[in-house]
Amino acid sequence: MQQKNIAVKRRQASNQFDIYPSTSKKTATDIPFYTNEENILTNLLADTLQTTIQQVHFRIDRLPDVHIIHSQPTDSLLKIMMHRSDNFFAEQTLLMVSNEKLGMMNDEKIIDTLLKTDYKDLPQQPQWVDGSGLSRYNLFSPKDFVTVLEKMKNEFSWNRITTIFPTGNEGTLTGLYKNYVGKIYAKTGYY
Repeated sequence: MQQKNIAVKRRQASNQFDIYPSTSKKTATDIPFYTNEENILTNLLADTLQTTIQQVHFRIDRLPDVHIIHSQPTDSLLKIMMHRSDNFFAEQTLLMVSNEKLGMMNDEKIIDTLLKTDYKDLPQQPQWVDGSGLSRYNLFSPKDFVTVLEKMKNEFSWNRITTIFPTGNEGTLTGLYKNYVGKIYAKTGYY
């Protein structure tokens, strides 16, 4: 019996899949399980551990024995993130922004808040789902990137921008743009 090639496409933000014939010779694909529903992780963990799991929502700053310590100036934190392209660091940074602005660590809520406030003037509404940029569902147009860079240029000093971003042959640009040191400031998506 001849095996037919199929392609599987997951509908964004759900566990519903569309299956259709494919000309690709690849017959298997890894599809992540979507866990955005509030109770699904709790239910899966309870089932795995065979015990009752209860969700607890709290604000970190409301606990009596918790003291928030700001250990690093913002620009120092951003410089680390822009120079080494650490996805875990980027995700944690978004969660810290969420905690500062909303009093809770929640990617979805802070992304929604930022898109309605700081980034409401983006020319094309992006799809943004995480802080690391690893999700294939993150979709930002080139126009949006240019708008964010122009916003930075208008709101920050040039010295601040050149301190945060690596220049040629530095950080994620190591081995690249060696003849443009001090003339180009950028970040790639890999290191």
